[in-house]
This record gives sequence, C-alpha cells and structure tokens, in this order.
Amino acid sequence: MKMDPKAVLQEAFEVQEEIARERKALREKEARLQNLLWQLEKENVGRLGDYERKRKVVSRAVIISERFRARWPELFTSLAKVTLKDAREANIPEAELMEACDSTEQVSWKVLFFGQGKGRA
Repeated sequence: MKMDPKAVLQEAFEVQEEIARERKALREKEARLQNLLWQLEKENVGRLGDYERKRKVVSRAVIISERFRARWPELFTSLAKVTLKDAREANIPEAELMEACDSTEQVSWKVLFFGQGKGRA
C-alpha cells in the first residue's frame, strides 16, 4: 500500500495539535491541584475521613561552583560543568565534597485515599 504524503502530513498536524491541547489541559489541572493543595496547607489539613494529605521531602546536594573551584581548581578547569557524579568519579572523599555543596529540599504533597472505590463521595 502506497503512502499518501498529504494524508500523513494532515494526520501528523492533527496529532501535534491534540498533544498541544492535552498538554495545556494538563498544565491547567496541575495548577488547579497546586491551588487545592495550597488551600489545604493554609488550613493545616492533614487527614480527614478516608483522605490524607501526605508530605514528601526530597533533599539533595548541589555543588557550589565557587567552593568547588577553590578546593579543586585543576579538576574544576578540566570539567566543563561540575556534577556530583563527576566529582565522585574523581575519587573526592564524600565528606570533603559535601563541604563544597549546599543542600536543597523539595517539598511535594500527595493526597491519599483509604476508602473503597475511586475515592469519590
């Protein structure tokens, strides 16, 4: 069966447009969820009935370039961008490496449902 280039172009355009609409709808829903979670945080709501707002904290080290360069200038010069992976592969002791890092925390929330069904009242 021979390909119809015009039909393929048309379908590609339609799929592209559908993806764009779905991404926009997803962004809107994510913003709505963040607003709802903010309202719950403002009221300090934890668990009510079958629902619970659960906090998740992810902490990670981030290299501070100036500190790293001051401590290991030759390694800093040889690396285009210093990453924790690169620094660890250079066999820098972890405790010393952490002196060249700061820690960042990312807090996220998830709503859990402990009842039956799909979680709708």
